[in-house]
Amino acid sequence: MINFEIERNNFPVLNRIVYLDTSFAGAIPQFCVDSIVEYLNRRCNFGLNSKMFWEEWEFAERVRGEVAKMIGASTPNEIAFGLNQSVLFSIFSNGIDLKEGDNVITYDTAYASMTYTWLNKKSTKNIEVRFAKSKDGCVLPDDIFKLVDERTKAITVCFVDKHTGYRHDLKEIGEFCHKKNIAFGVDATQGCGAMKIDVEDMKVDFLAASTYKFMTNVTGIGFAYIRKEFMDTLKQESVGWTGAKDRRNENPMILDLSETASRFEEGSIPFSAIHGLSAVVNNYIKLGADNIQEYILGLVEYAYKKIETLPNVEIVGNYSKEHRSGLVILNVPYEAQITDKKMREHGIQAFMLSPTLLRVGIHYYNNKEDIDSFCDCMRVLLG
Repeated sequence: MINFEIERNNFPVLNRIVYLDTSFAGAIPQFCVDSIVEYLNRRCNFGLNSKMFWEEWEFAERVRGEVAKMIGASTPNEIAFGLNQSVLFSIFSNGIDLKEGDNVITYDTAYASMTYTWLNKKSTKNIEVRFAKSKDGCVLPDDIFKLVDERTKAITVCFVDKHTGYRHDLKEIGEFCHKKNIAFGVDATQGCGAMKIDVEDMKVDFLAASTYKFMTNVTGIGFAYIRKEFMDTLKQESVGWTGAKDRRNENPMILDLSETASRFEEGSIPFSAIHGLSAVVNNYIKLGADNIQEYILGLVEYAYKKIETLPNVEIVGNYSKEHRSGLVILNVPYEAQITDKKMREHGIQAFMLSPTLLRVGIHYYNNKEDIDSFCDCMRVLLG
């Protein structure tokens, strides 16, 4: 049995505050920082010659394999790196063959970068964007499926919704899309690193995630999984030198793109962030996807029970276990005037989404004492 209490020692921020804000930015473990600093010290002390540069690319190829293992992909060749989820998701939205009169389906509580990319396509491609309606924070697969017709080209969801904490049933949606030959795209940023992902079992065609928040890395790097068979159907609107089969550009007058997902990479990647990513992914693999998910959901169950004792506070959704995530959203009274600053003054870092919506982000570095401290703080602030 993994002792997650020991893992807390890797996160110095926990010595200063009860950190329940992973869904905003995520705490960074010391081993991640050490890996990045070690790389930067090498650059600072020894510079970067061509041999070292290509060795960093070889290291990045190994990290693709680590990410693939983390999310259940069959090969590192299905992993691409990029700046963040929003940039990477454009590979999907720009790559599928959309014609006037086609439609794509998402839902009304999806993250802005997902809705924006489709609303932009609505104006540039004259397609229809269909939104499934959430009910008490839930978007059931049938609410999405009933919008499908013969002109539906894509269904896209966030694995976990940032405003509700609802975790979608990717497998049910993926299997439906697979049978209907509809492209299935996922933004996994709010779930990856906490809730288990198996892209092959879930029949995902495309998945993108930034690697801060629950993956506990720095900002400025993300990854995309692109299923090989799906990759072969994507159009590519932009190309950079790193997408070539031969990155050393021995014949730059011939466009010969890689047959792997790296074909969509347009330039050098931040190797310092790649070193951080390797550290956190390997720690995730060491701890085990099932262990992490079960530990977090156990804390969420504990939080549900404790929060139910708070006066005039309501849990948004109060979902069944299969739809819970590391995000717990609370309705709090406007009259209480709870703010991030007031919580910090009581040693708690959580996030007010609005004057009445409070988001708690629970990760494997949290424990029951953190939940107790949060509830004690709420009792004081609620008066």
